[in-house]
Amino acid sequence: MSKIQQRFYYMDAMRAVLMTLGIVLHSANVFTDSPWAIQNIQTSGAFTYIVAFLHSFRMPAFFIVSGFFCHMTLKKYGYKMFLNVRIPRVIIPLVATALLLNSVQNLVLYYYYSSDIYLLSAQYWLQGKWLSHLWFLNCLVYYFLISALMYRYLPVPLEKVSHLLSNIILKSKGIYILILPIVSLILIKLSYLIPDLPSNLYTGSIAETIKYSGFFIFGTLIGINRSLLQEIISIRILILISILFIYLAYFYAPNLNTDHSKIFMFYIESLTAWLLSFWCFYIFYKMLNTHNRFFQYLSKASYSIYLFHHLFIIVYGIILINTNFNIYVKFCLIVILTLITTAAIHHFFILKFSTLEYLFNGKKHHRQSIKSQ
Repeated sequence: MSKIQQRFYYMDAMRAVLMTLGIVLHSANVFTDSPWAIQNIQTSGAFTYIVAFLHSFRMPAFFIVSGFFCHMTLKKYGYKMFLNVRIPRVIIPLVATALLLNSVQNLVLYYYYSSDIYLLSAQYWLQGKWLSHLWFLNCLVYYFLISALMYRYLPVPLEKVSHLLSNIILKSKGIYILILPIVSLILIKLSYLIPDLPSNLYTGSIAETIKYSGFFIFGTLIGINRSLLQEIISIRILILISILFIYLAYFYAPNLNTDHSKIFMFYIESLTAWLLSFWCFYIFYKMLNTHNRFFQYLSKASYSIYLFHHLFIIVYGIILINTNFNIYVKFCLIVILTLITTAAIHHFFILKFSTLEYLFNGKKHHRQSIKSQ
């Protein structure tokens, strides 16, 4: 790669696909043994593997991309415009979806299950059940605010530390891939320290914010040092060797229920998250590093698709789980119907009415907006 493009088409496509995969992930939840909003009587281990696979890398890779674009936007537009545009783009859809779509979703589930958790109950609001699938937006608010404050008040130390870290990673000759999971494990441990509030009160996704912060920070590093970006979209022989070594050790390690075995398992899971995230960068860079009208459209529609998809998975799921269709047919129907419905909502409603675009995309036409965000 001779030169990194200013327009990162593959990252736009990657972010869009990762968000849209939420449809596949949550549709698969309907057919696993793990409790979810709704559940089919017949389940399959295949869907458990689908959920585990997507969960292992989807949000880590998404937060890396978010960190990259966060730094790029701050660098280009400054912290004031960043706060004026990016924070409303997250908060407005968060509030609108929580109050409107998630309230309808709660009513649907309330009548379906005859539940005691109804819309006006204190439990629904205090325990954060109104948040549902929007938890990651809370994380983005924290990341964006902290990034903007650091860019405003600590620009010199921030730049020095960032360049130091990125140079250490580059000079590690691939060893960093074995260190990053340790950082993630430390952050996960810190997230467990968030105290349980009385009566199970909602904690504002603080634990999740700490847990995924390593991926977001790494995203800012590849934004600051583009040589680091080139490093992760290249497959190095040492990384391949490390993958082989770790996974051989994993498969041949004694299956003992000891603390050391559990720590090793956590390490493998964390390593998998990083490796699959890097593979996402590599694959999308190789295949979609050019302008593509479909993925350009999907990039703009994916926000709406994600916000609306949860409600329609539940609606279509309630209808289909009571039918005699094959379990895999049901899954495919839920995915296809949800994708078509949410894409149609974006195309025929969100894009056509400025009020809806503001509520569910956080965009105002008469104000200057940040491109590619």
